Amino acid sequence: MKKQLPVISLILRLALMIVSIPCFAQKKPAQASYQWKAGVAKININPPLNMWMGGFASRTHPATGRLTDIWAKALALQDENGKKVVFVGMDLGGIREGVSLHVRSAIKKKYGLENDQIMLNCSHNHSGPTTNLNMEPGLCGCYGEDMQKMIVDYTKDLELKLIKVIGDALESLKPAKVFSGNGMTKFAVNRRSTPEEAVLWKSFSLEGPNDFSVPVIKVVDEHNNINAILFGYACHNTTLHAYLWSGDYAGYAQIDLEKAYPGATAIFFQGAGGDQNPLPRDRVALAKQYGGELALAVETVIEDSEKVMKPLISKAVTGYKEFNLHLAKEPPTREELIKIINDTTASRMAAYEIIRAQKRLKTYDEVGKLRDTFPYPIMVWRLGDQAIFGLAGELVVGYAINIKEIYGLDAFVFGYTTYTRELNYIPTTAMFHEGNYEVLYGGQFLTPWEFDIETKIMSHTIELATKVGIPKTTWVNAENRYK
Repeated sequence: MKKQLPVISLILRLALMIVSIPCFAQKKPAQASYQWKAGVAKININPPLNMWMGGFASRTHPATGRLTDIWAKALALQDENGKKVVFVGMDLGGIREGVSLHVRSAIKKKYGLENDQIMLNCSHNHSGPTTNLNMEPGLCGCYGEDMQKMIVDYTKDLELKLIKVIGDALESLKPAKVFSGNGMTKFAVNRRSTPEEAVLWKSFSLEGPNDFSVPVIKVVDEHNNINAILFGYACHNTTLHAYLWSGDYAGYAQIDLEKAYPGATAIFFQGAGGDQNPLPRDRVALAKQYGGELALAVETVIEDSEKVMKPLISKAVTGYKEFNLHLAKEPPTREELIKIINDTTASRMAAYEIIRAQKRLKTYDEVGKLRDTFPYPIMVWRLGDQAIFGLAGELVVGYAINIKEIYGLDAFVFGYTTYTRELNYIPTTAMFHEGNYEVLYGGQFLTPWEFDIETKIMSHTIELATKVGIPKTTWVNAENRYK
C-alpha cells in the first residue's frame, strides 16, 4: 500500500526505540514539589454474566463466563491555582454520544467542571459489553425484549457509576507530585499493511505506519508512594474473540501494574489505534503476553524515572471544541435501506450492512430522517509542559504521527475520547486513496466521511493547541498542510 508520511514515520519509529530520547534529555528540570493535588478512584463495571457482548459483528449469543473483571477508573488533578481536570479510563469498546453527554452534564452540575476538564477514554475492549440507551435489534438480530432491557439497564447503571467514580476521585484530592514520560513496546501491527495470516512469516518485515510509544503519567503521594499510573498504547483491544468477559491485553496490563505497585491504581488510555491490531491473537495466553509486555514498558519508564520522566509544574491549561463532520453524500433513503436489507449478495460486510440498515430503517420510520452531520469533539491539555491530545472516534495512527510531527515526539495522543460509537473510524486522506474497510463507513456506518476530514480535524486541533499554548517543533513546518 502507499506509505503515509514515510520519512516522518521512520523518524518516529527510530526515536521511540530509544527510551531516553532527546525530548526528555534536555536541561535538568527543577525538582517536583507537592503543589499538585491528586485523587484516584475505581469502580467495577462488570455486566451480568449472560449479557450480550460488544465489539464483533459476528456475535451470535451472549457471554458465557468471565476471565477478568472490567473497570472504570478516574484520576483527578488540581493545580496550584485550583484548576481541576479528570482522566477517566473505561474497559469498554466505546460509549455513545448520549452517555457521554449525560455524564459530563451531571459532573458539571455537581462539581462545576466544564467539557474541557473531563477526558473520557475507552480502551476499545472487544471483550466487554454492548452499551446503548436506545436499544434496537442487535448486530445479528438476536436481541429479545429481555436482553434489550438488560442492556439498557446496564447502560443506565454505567452512567451512575461513571459519575460516582469521577466524584470519588475529585473528593479524594491530596498533595502529590506528577511526572510524565514515554516508553515503547512493539506488539501492534498495522492491519492495513499486513494481513493477519502473514504476520508470522513476515515478522521481520512488518510494515507501518505505527506508533509504538507508551505514554505514562505517574502520581506520587506525600509518602513517596505511587498511587496512580496512567498509561496508553495505540492498538485495538481485540486479542480475544471468545464469549468471556475481560479487559483484553489492556486489562491484563493494568492487573500486572497494580501487582507490581501495591496501592497504585493503573488506568489505561487508548491511543490512535484505529488501524492497529495485536497480532497474532485469539488466545488468552497472547492477551496476557501483550499485557505483560505493555506493563513492563510502563515499569521501565517508572523505574528509570530520573532519565525518562519529567516532573510537571503545577499548571493545567485545557481546551475543548466541537465542529460538525459531514458525510460524503446524503444518508440512504428509506427505499435504499430496504434494498440493502433485501440484498442477498454475499460479501464480507453483507450481514453487518443488513443489520445496520435495519437499525437505520427503524430510526428513519420513528424520526423521519437520518443524520448527515455529527459533532466531533477535540480536547487539548497542557499539564506543566506535557502536551496531551484527546480526539474522538476510532482514530487511526496517521493522526498521532501528524500531531507528533508538529508538536514533538513526547506529545500524548489519545483516540476514542469523549465518545466513539456514532463516529466509527476516523481515516486520513491517504486512506481514502487506498480504500478498504476503515474508509467505507462514516457516522453510524451510513456512508463515508467527506474527503477533507483529515484537513478539518487537524486544522481545528492546531487552532486549539495554539490557544492552549502547546509549542510547535522547530524542525518542521507540517501544519502548513492544513491551512
